[in-house]
Amino acid sequence: MKFIIMKTTIFTLIALLTFTFSFAQNTGKTQNEQTEKTTNNVSTWKSNVQAQKLIPIDNIDSHSNIQKTSSTIKEVKVANSEEYYHPETNKFKLANSSESIEIIEKRDAQSRTFLNTDGSFTKVQTNSYFHYKDVNGNWISFDGTLTQNQKNSNVYEVAKTDLPITIDLSTGKTMMAMEKNQYIGFGNNVNLIVMDKNFNEVNRLADNKSKNNSIKEKEILIKNSWANIDRQQEVDYWYAKSDYVINSKPNYNNTDGYLLFEDKIELPTGWQIIKSNEGEETVTGWQ
Repeated sequence: MKFIIMKTTIFTLIALLTFTFSFAQNTGKTQNEQTEKTTNNVSTWKSNVQAQKLIPIDNIDSHSNIQKTSSTIKEVKVANSEEYYHPETNKFKLANSSESIEIIEKRDAQSRTFLNTDGSFTKVQTNSYFHYKDVNGNWISFDGTLTQNQKNSNVYEVAKTDLPITIDLSTGKTMMAMEKNQYIGFGNNVNLIVMDKNFNEVNRLADNKSKNNSIKEKEILIKNSWANIDRQQEVDYWYAKSDYVINSKPNYNNTDGYLLFEDKIELPTGWQIIKSNEGEETVTGWQ
């Protein structure tokens, strides 16, 4: 099931029996900008993204204009001294060199540059994104790990990104920035619909806002959103994904029929969701 979110404020999404939907954020980069970089990792638009995996690039001179000069080395020493503060100074090393030093001021969105012990430089690049700019103009590493909000203990967030994601455990609502100050919201108005074999609605059950949850690094599991049905939410710095897990055969006095999950998605003003070319219209909606 695929939908394309474009720039109808509320959209109702219905899925049959088992349900998964995900959103990926707009990074603001064009395809040309991405393909101009040497690719060590996969695109952020794939689920097996390997952000921050440091892999030295052979023949660095063909990928970089950094020169091995004394003035460059002097610049490196000043940049990594107390005169130049960056919150991630000396945080990263090359995978095969614990003595390498990252030249912070050479960072950009898709690369890191390291000074080697022999005076040479290694530039690590990705077709994904290593960094975003914080409010102080520093290039900071993306981190998709969930952390508890300091002001509201019910809220967990992916904060180390320029497009944050928040999940409120008290309501189930997820807020995800698609562009700066442009958020979509979902997860707080979910219904389980029991249907007979002719797709007639037999019963409608609201999410019970279960407080029984477990939180991992990039995953929240809310147990028994309905009887024996869990809501599993997975996030990273660039996407949010929801699954509804049926742990055992439901008992809704309906031996021959279907279960549907319905979620209402709030979009920024002027945005709309467009059906992709893959799928078809069915009696239960777009599949």
